[in-house]
Amino acid sequence: MKPTREDKPVIPGADRTGFFPELHALRGLLALWVYAYHAVGLGWGKIEHFPGFWPRISSGAYAVDVFILLSGFVIAGLVNGRAESYGRYLWRRACRLYPVYLLGLLLALGGISSGWIARPETGAVGEHFAAHLTLLHGLVPDAWLPDAPVTLIGAAWSLSLEWQFYLLAPFAVRFAGRSPLRLLLLGLICLLAQRLTWPRWAEAGFEFPSLLPTRAGYFYLGIVSWMIVDRAWRSPGLAERSLLLLAAAPLLLFVRVEYSVPLLLWAAALALILPGEPQAMPLVAALRSLSRRPVAQHLGSWSYAVYLLHALVLHPLANAFTSLPAGPLRALMLGLAGLPLTLGLAALVHRWVELPAIRYGRAQPQPPASASVPIP
Repeated sequence: MKPTREDKPVIPGADRTGFFPELHALRGLLALWVYAYHAVGLGWGKIEHFPGFWPRISSGAYAVDVFILLSGFVIAGLVNGRAESYGRYLWRRACRLYPVYLLGLLLALGGISSGWIARPETGAVGEHFAAHLTLLHGLVPDAWLPDAPVTLIGAAWSLSLEWQFYLLAPFAVRFAGRSPLRLLLLGLICLLAQRLTWPRWAEAGFEFPSLLPTRAGYFYLGIVSWMIVDRAWRSPGLAERSLLLLAAAPLLLFVRVEYSVPLLLWAAALALILPGEPQAMPLVAALRSLSRRPVAQHLGSWSYAVYLLHALVLHPLANAFTSLPAGPLRALMLGLAGLPLTLGLAALVHRWVELPAIRYGRAQPQPPASASVPIP
């Protein structure tokens, strides 16, 4: 889900460990964005309901969209960068996602049983837990199980979306190969899927866009981005990059002004990792330097746990501030009080759960390339 040192999208512009520190830091910033968004929501109200321009571009959903773009980028690099079986690929993905996710589910169940987290309105805790165990709970409509994508762990709706992408991504990436024309065809398919499902997912009984087609365009653009960056480092010819940019053109047909926020942020992130002379771009050089600092890299390492578990800190903590009226002061105090607890929990989970699981997933020796069955 994130470009860690164990994920190695093989591009010459990446550092010797095989990942981009700039994108690693970006994940940390995105996780803090989602944290702040929910702190404001619990302490004050939904940002989207506030008047003015800034609330329109501050939604935490935009951070999730950038996460999706980043996932498309990373998975494209992984599939193109190594030969491994489809089963081993899924095993390594599961080892990244599942242990921290399972810990979050158990903490949520403990919180519900002890009363510091509200029970689901339906009371069907067992059914929700069973659906969440599959990581496909985002496919369950409200008619079957109300609020299935967000019950127990609110942020897990996008984790289900991520897992759906992981299941199909190798086939899509292999189909596209390195051909701009195939990328264009894949883009048209993703565009059609997103156009057909985006305005209708709520009508179909889903509170959140947790179905893969609703975000297929963003995953696709992440894949195209990897192709552009890879070609830019290997062969900086303008013609090749222009053809690849054409493959991203279908997305521009449906992007409205407010939906352009994640795309603009992603373009800025790509500017940090594309080849270029630092002295000619002082702002880019400064941002590259900041993103490589230890604090930024630690936040990147903790980002998954922060994103997934922060609500388990904020929701019970919000009860301590009920004496304050809803407003900016309450939101600020809640956010400041919960931040060190969330970061501390994330650091512990990253060290003692996430990293051991990643290493365990990599422990099985990779067979020689000649003997490996490649991802389809």
